[in-house]
Amino acid sequence: MNDLPPKERLSVWQRRGLIALFVFFVLFGVAVEYRSAFLQRRMGDLDVYLRTAWAVRAGWDIYWIPDHNGWHYHYPPLFAILLTPLADPPPFADPAGYLPYPVTVAVWYVLSVLFLALGVHLLATALEATTLPTAHCPPATFSRRWWGLRVLPVLACLPAIGHTLMRGQVSLLLLLLLCGMAAATLRGRHWQSGIWLAGAPSA
Repeated sequence: MNDLPPKERLSVWQRRGLIALFVFFVLFGVAVEYRSAFLQRRMGDLDVYLRTAWAVRAGWDIYWIPDHNGWHYHYPPLFAILLTPLADPPPFADPAGYLPYPVTVAVWYVLSVLFLALGVHLLATALEATTLPTAHCPPATFSRRWWGLRVLPVLACLPAIGHTLMRGQVSLLLLLLLCGMAAATLRGRHWQSGIWLAGAPSA
């Protein structure tokens, strides 16, 4: 970053803003962990997916088994199959061989933030290379413009992002798939776009 021209470097306040955004996601993750795993009743939708993943491993009907709140799974089977490493057994099942629920909540939170970061980065990179005025001279990595194209959309959507993270939903995975589709379309890679789009209904 020190090799950047002075006008392209982040200001002190911009660097502090990035640090503040990182701290926000860490502290928000602590709140999500407490709300999801350490209250008398599990809050959010995550256990619906994890309980269904247990049903896949146990050979049960995935649309019959409810979670702790009595909610049922209403999505395609592929997503439940992919989540089997994070499966959460019901109270009557043997928990041996399964991750503790608080650990699973933390893992899903980190994955969701990574889905967000990767989706924004894929779309920003495609925009830089195809449609923006910078297409013939994309901004240098970690420059002010590079960060702006990735951070400003996150800030604009932060309330919605916080809501889906708090509830343990799959919206950020869906966002990654849609961003991947849009990025491939902008680059004229239509077969890749179709592959990204094909994954969206599973989430």
